[in-house]
Amino acid sequence: AQSRSNNQAVVSTQSTGMLGVKGRNALRVSGADKARPYLDIRDAQWANSDALRPMDATKLSPSNFVIYRFGLFLSRLLKSRCGFPAVTVLLADALPHNTYRNNAYRHSYFYKEEQSVLFVRKERTDSVGEFCVVIAHALAHIHIQDMRDDNSPFFLRHFYRALRIICTDMFFGRTRQHQLPTIGGGEGEVSWEYALSLGRS
Repeated sequence: AQSRSNNQAVVSTQSTGMLGVKGRNALRVSGADKARPYLDIRDAQWANSDALRPMDATKLSPSNFVIYRFGLFLSRLLKSRCGFPAVTVLLADALPHNTYRNNAYRHSYFYKEEQSVLFVRKERTDSVGEFCVVIAHALAHIHIQDMRDDNSPFFLRHFYRALRIICTDMFFGRTRQHQLPTIGGGEGEVSWEYALSLGRS
């Protein structure tokens, strides 16, 4: 049995070597290569540099600027609802090398602890969903004072709580724009919004 296990390991190593650079990167991004930490698929396309290059957010396109401003709102929301630290969120054209080895977004942000400034790669403002996740991910790491390990139970606890708060706020923001039907009828009827607010996070 031990011999068979060793042979399988050799075959697996040889197969991985035959994949080439693109194949190995695909395994790394997909999480199939369990020997290496997971890396977000867009993060795999970028590399950090020797210097931090902040950018002026006013130079963004109108749509990207709106997404950036929404990220600032999220940072304030999570400070209020999750007790996350107050952080200034800025954008950057390039990010410096870091030690965030087991962080899926290690090419997407850099935190300057002494100034409490979070720099996010400007390309992340191309998608509001991605920007929200990256902001929540970074702030959860900042909250536990450890940017390195996505597998930390303490980090996961705060990251998923942040996502829950964001989803809840988005849901109630949506219901305020559209009238929801009522539950029941007659004197006892209540609105869906009121009923759901009883279980609001």
